[in-house]
Amino acid sequence: MSRGMVNRVYEEKPPPPELSGVVRCVWRTDATGGRAILPDGCLDLILTPDTVFVAGADTVAYRPSGPRRPGPVHGVRFHPGAAPAVLGTPADRITDLRPDLEALWGVPGRDVTERLLAGETGPLDVVRARLRPGLDVDVRRLAAALESGAPVPDSDLGPRQLRRRFTAAVGYGPARFRRVARLQRFLRLAEPGRYGLAELAFRAGYADQAHLTRECRVLTGQTPRVLLADRFVQSGVPGGRLTCPDDRRPTRGGRPARTRIHHRQRPHPRTATRTGVVRRR
Repeated sequence: MSRGMVNRVYEEKPPPPELSGVVRCVWRTDATGGRAILPDGCLDLILTPDTVFVAGADTVAYRPSGPRRPGPVHGVRFHPGAAPAVLGTPADRITDLRPDLEALWGVPGRDVTERLLAGETGPLDVVRARLRPGLDVDVRRLAAALESGAPVPDSDLGPRQLRRRFTAAVGYGPARFRRVARLQRFLRLAEPGRYGLAELAFRAGYADQAHLTRECRVLTGQTPRVLLADRFVQSGVPGGRLTCPDDRRPTRGGRPARTRIHHRQRPHPRTATRTGVVRRR
């Protein structure tokens, strides 16, 4: 995703300097639903005209239905691994879920929601008020390496302990995060429209174009050609469209779904209670 690039539906801005270690960006969109949100390994605090909720880490693409009332949607996107320091709950408890603040924080969450909807406070104010020390340095270093495609850094933690801590902080383990980060590298490289799919696959770190195609189908439900022609929320490209030289075909629409706890289209084996505790069926 590109920061600071504006189109008619989506805009990203850098966070205030004092929150730059926790917040990746703040964003605003006028999209009314139907545009795919692709997995990026981040959690978001989202304010719509009628509700406030947290978007857990996505494992697959998600198409929101949009708010019931028209109006802009504002969000705070956390760096991978940083959200639990604000939310007070492990990220893997809300993977592929969208719980509202009352589900996460109880009555205080309901009060915060009312103040946000009334305009008495802002999402960044909530982050400042709830931020607690204790960001996991080992997790952050590993996430940064996986996002950039750099070698995995050394750690004093054992592999199992690091994997457990990474999953709790990010929402899923390093293997899944690596796949999501590689997809995002592919999308960033595709933005200028200079390369064909085979070259894009190589530069993004896939074994070959067939590997890229399989991963795109699993993570987004689309082939690379259709994906790059699709309009998706985080593109940051004028008009919201990405293309590559040999791809100009339009995509098919998604099927929106909406519940109070905003589930993905694909059924997930976990569900959230009003207290934020996730139990397996």
